[in-house]
Amino acid sequence: MAPVARWDSGPALNQATVPSNAWDGVDGSGQTVRKLETVKSAHSTGARGMRGTNRVAIKTPHHGASHHHLLSTLSSYHFTTWLQCPTLPCVLCPHSSIRSVSNLTMQHEFTPDTSAPMREQVAAYIKSLQLHICAALESVENAPGPSGTKPEREVKFVPDAHIRASNTGFGISATLNNGQRIEKAGVGVSVVMGKLPPAAIEQMKANHKEIVYDPSSGESLPYLAAGLSLIVHPRNPMAPTVHLNYRYFELCESAEFDATGTESAEQRVPKATGERRAWWFAGGCDLTPSYVFPEDAVHFHQTVKDVCDSQSTEFYPIFKKWCDEYFYIPHRQEGRGLGGIFYDDLSGHAHDRLPSEANGVPAGSSRPKDPTSLFAFMRKCGDAFVPSYLPILAKRADLPYTEDNRRWQLLRRGRYVEFNLMYDRGTKFGLMAPGARIESILMSLPETARWEYYTDMGKEGTPEGDLVALLKTPKAWV
Repeated sequence: MAPVARWDSGPALNQATVPSNAWDGVDGSGQTVRKLETVKSAHSTGARGMRGTNRVAIKTPHHGASHHHLLSTLSSYHFTTWLQCPTLPCVLCPHSSIRSVSNLTMQHEFTPDTSAPMREQVAAYIKSLQLHICAALESVENAPGPSGTKPEREVKFVPDAHIRASNTGFGISATLNNGQRIEKAGVGVSVVMGKLPPAAIEQMKANHKEIVYDPSSGESLPYLAAGLSLIVHPRNPMAPTVHLNYRYFELCESAEFDATGTESAEQRVPKATGERRAWWFAGGCDLTPSYVFPEDAVHFHQTVKDVCDSQSTEFYPIFKKWCDEYFYIPHRQEGRGLGGIFYDDLSGHAHDRLPSEANGVPAGSSRPKDPTSLFAFMRKCGDAFVPSYLPILAKRADLPYTEDNRRWQLLRRGRYVEFNLMYDRGTKFGLMAPGARIESILMSLPETARWEYYTDMGKEGTPEGDLVALLKTPKAWV
């Protein structure tokens, strides 16, 4: 099957030919290995901000050819091929068991170009991860149903690449709308620059004492930021909403963005000059169900805990508690969902949230502290999204539900909207930023939501009440 170029907002590409044996291979355990190596476009040189090797590798037990899924394979820069693979695992199908997740390795492979500045490495990674996640979600959306029947229509993510107003960076907003299993999903990449006013700088200095700044100067400091955020709102009330955001931020002496030239928007990364005054990584992911399936919450939390533990056993309990505290709706006195992890301001300096660093980073500390190791942690977290969420979505997306179940789901979405518009720092920061792109910022909001005056749903002793109890008192899932 010939490759098809997608997500290319730049000049026409030289579509490389995919070798017929690109899909061949069986590993030592007898599992079929489906790996398509990098396919480079005609613009593979000179786009430094896009450098890095990207590919998707899927290892799966043999299955019959009746199950067809779409696999996206990203090329080096902004070229992707879409091939139909008949042997992707049934673990991604609605009749799969969550226990079979151990049979699936849907690995996002990315090799950073370590010679590039960190902001360019992060930009290349999040663009690669965006396509990987979109392909994975499409594989569930367009998979056959429990009876083996194919969906009436295929629903795809539609990318929207754009240069920000005033030439302050670029974004790629990919949205999937009105699917049969996914009602709305958005996966957005943003690589921007700007200037922080004195008040914001003073606020940041509370967590970044390394910032040297004289408030009497009244000067604004340039910043660069790169991040990926996503939201998935399934149609079925039994399938949970999920949110993810991972980002990198740095303060610098000066920054500029070249919006001219022949490169496409997403190939140009803002450039910094002079001394880097401060840098840090931040992010997290969280699960927001309407109905509680304890095994889903355990699976989600265990997956992210494993990633955290691989870097520091101190991370997960602190980041989990931080997540419960952050995604809290004060006027409702309840959490937004069942949590996950949340962290901010991770750098080489002591962190107030880490007890072991109350008096500074201790000598011999093993937790990641330099940009390279913290970027590696960010990648592990981002790459964990597919195995943490897709088996849950696949298992719940086709379950039967009632009109009351749907009504409860829409009520819970109303709470989601309340948090995002009233308390979420990222949303408020984006809306206040000069040249804000409102559609991209509000991409996280559900297509439909509901508010009732003193609703009669959510009472103790009901399935809805079980969720409310957990939102009032967070639980240790693992």
